[in-house]
Amino acid sequence: LLSGDFRIGYTILNFDRAPVQQPLGSELSNGGKQQKRLTMRGNLEWRPTTRFFLRMRPFRIIRQSAVFDTSTFVQTGVSIYARHILTERLAVRGRVLYRNDDFEEGRIDNRIRTRIGLDYRTVEWLGFRLDYIFAKRFSNDNRFEFYNNSVLVSVQVFL
Repeated sequence: LLSGDFRIGYTILNFDRAPVQQPLGSELSNGGKQQKRLTMRGNLEWRPTTRFFLRMRPFRIIRQSAVFDTSTFVQTGVSIYARHILTERLAVRGRVLYRNDDFEEGRIDNRIRTRIGLDYRTVEWLGFRLDYIFAKRFSNDNRFEFYNNSVLVSVQVFL
């Protein structure tokens, strides 16, 4: 019913031969700074019935950036996914992602993304999906704040 794994470690990120200064007017990041951080990736899955599935994936990693004079940032968050089979042909699923991006230059972004959808299988080899997606980024620098709403319709062919 319950399974999972967690990997916890310490990451040292070096930039060999990375330029410390970029040309004037460039928005590319400066390189050369070493980063050391505690990192983690996890995966926890719960399947209480044959019709329901839940997965939780926490993470903390070092990422690289190439915009607005930032070189690296620490990304911490969790992704939660659930799927419930309603009938032989119909299933509902959802995903929530929360992510905190902590940039070395002081900028902090928090993102949330939700996706809710239906799967419908007409025949064994053909299916359709309908999804609603909402995403929002909060930042201590308002140039990086945004939100979006999307509706996605897709056709699936199973081989």
